[in-house]
Amino acid sequence: MKCLTAIVGFKRFLKLIVAIILLASSLVSQAGLKAYLSYSTFSAPQTGPYIETYLTVIGQSIIYKKNSKGKFQGVVEVSLLFKQNDSIKAAQKYNLHSKEIDDTTGASFENFIDQQRFALPNGTYDFEIEINDKNRNTPPYKWTEKVNINYISDKIIVSDIELLESYTKSTTQSVLTKSGYDLIPYVSDFYPDNFNRLAFYCEIYNTKQVLGENERIVVNYSIRSAETMATMNDFGSFSTQKTEQVNVLLGSFNINNLPSGNYFLSIEVKDKNNLVLVSKKRSFQRKNRNIRLNMQDLTAVNTLNSFVAGMTSRDSLIDNIKSLRPIATDAEKAFIDENITRSKSELLQQFFLNFWKTRNESYPESEWKKYFSEVKKVNANFSAINIKGYDTDRGRVYLQYGPPDSRITSDSEVGAYPYEMWQYFKLKSQTSRIFVFYNPDFVSSNYKLLHSDALGELNNPNWRTMLHKGDPQNSDPNFPSTDDYYGNRSNQNYLNSK
Repeated sequence: MKCLTAIVGFKRFLKLIVAIILLASSLVSQAGLKAYLSYSTFSAPQTGPYIETYLTVIGQSIIYKKNSKGKFQGVVEVSLLFKQNDSIKAAQKYNLHSKEIDDTTGASFENFIDQQRFALPNGTYDFEIEINDKNRNTPPYKWTEKVNINYISDKIIVSDIELLESYTKSTTQSVLTKSGYDLIPYVSDFYPDNFNRLAFYCEIYNTKQVLGENERIVVNYSIRSAETMATMNDFGSFSTQKTEQVNVLLGSFNINNLPSGNYFLSIEVKDKNNLVLVSKKRSFQRKNRNIRLNMQDLTAVNTLNSFVAGMTSRDSLIDNIKSLRPIATDAEKAFIDENITRSKSELLQQFFLNFWKTRNESYPESEWKKYFSEVKKVNANFSAINIKGYDTDRGRVYLQYGPPDSRITSDSEVGAYPYEMWQYFKLKSQTSRIFVFYNPDFVSSNYKLLHSDALGELNNPNWRTMLHKGDPQNSDPNFPSTDDYYGNRSNQNYLNSK
C-alpha cells in the first residue's frame, strides 16, 4: 500500500485515512482506520455507462469486537453517493464486515475488499464518500471528488484503465466479472519493492461503428516516464485486433527491472495506417530500491566538445548537479546523494550530460539553460539561511511543477504560523491541486511543505491543527468545512482554492 509521505492524492485514487498520518508502508499502526478507494468508469452496450468503486480496508487498522457468535469481527460503515446540483442520482450505504476470528492476540488480520457498481448516464457528478469504523468512537471520514462520465456512440473511446491485483478465467458470473474474466482490482497506484507485476484492464468502444466491420486495429500499451514521456526500455507491447462494438485489452508487465519513479501506463489505439485514433494514460509510482544507474553506461558518455566540457569549476558543477534533484528520478537522486562529493569531476560531468541527453537527445544544452533560468528564480525568491532556493520545499515544488497558477500568502493570521497556499489548475494528469507551506520558526524564511493533495506529495489530514499551533477550536483534523471563525482564514483560503 501507499506511503503517505511520498504517494498520496490522485484523481483515480482517493486515500481515506481516519485520524492518522501513515508514515510508512507498514500496517502496524492502530491509531486509525486505513482504507483505500479507487474507481473506474466503463460502458455496457445494452445498458450504457457505469462506474465501479473498489474499496480495500486494511484489516490491521480497525477495531475488532465480539459478535453474537462469540467471534471477533470488525465492521466498517461505507456510504457512496453521486449527486448533480444537490440531486442524488445514485447512492449506497452498507456495512462491510471483516472475516471472523477467534482471538485478536497475535492474530494475522486479513484485508477485506468490496466492489460496487452504479449505472449512471453521461455527465459530471459530485462523488461523496463517507467511511467509518463502527467499533471506534471517532467521526466518520468524508471525501468529495468530481467524476466525469462521457461515453458517446459515434466516437472511439477508451474506458478508464483498471489496475489489477490478479485475473482469472471466470467460471460463474459475479460483480468481479468482465469479458469472461474475474478481475481482482489493485486498489492503489503505488507499486513497492515486493510487487513484480503490473496488470491492467480496459475497454475500447465503437471501433466497428467508426471504422467498419472486420477492420484491423493495433492497441499499443507501454510504460512511460512521467518526466520525459519516453517509453521505458522493454516496457512496450501491442495487441492486434479486429474492430468490435467493444474491444478488450487485458495486459501486464513484469516490473522487476522498472526503476523507482513516476510513470504513465499509456494506451494508444491505431488504425491499419498506423494513425493514432485515441489514447489514454494512467499515472502510477514505482519504488524499486534494487535498481541503480548503470555505471558502465555512464562512464561511456563522451563529454568532449559538449557544453559540459566547459564546466571546469568543481564547486559550480556540484552546485549545478544538486539543483537537478527536484526533477531527478529516484535512481538519479541516489547517484547524486552517493557520488556528489566523492566522485571525480569527470564522472560528474558525464552524469550531468547524460541527465540532459536523457531529456533531450538533440538539444541537451538548451534544456539545461531553460531549467537553469528557473533555478536562478527559485534561488532569488526562496533561499533561506545557508540553504539554496532549490533545496527548499517551495523551490523544489516550483522546479518540479512550474510556477503556481494561484498563490496566497499570509504572515499575520491570528494564531497561525506564516503560510502560503499554492494552487495548480492543471498538474500533469491531475486538476486543481493545492500545496500548503508554513514557516514554524518565523525566522529562517524556509517554508516547509505541510500538506498537499497532489500525487506523490505529503498528505497531512492534521495540517490545520499544525498550522494553527494546536488551536483548540481547530483540534479536529476533519472539522467541518464551514468553520471559518475569526482569525482562521486558512480553511476558507483552502476551500476557495479548490
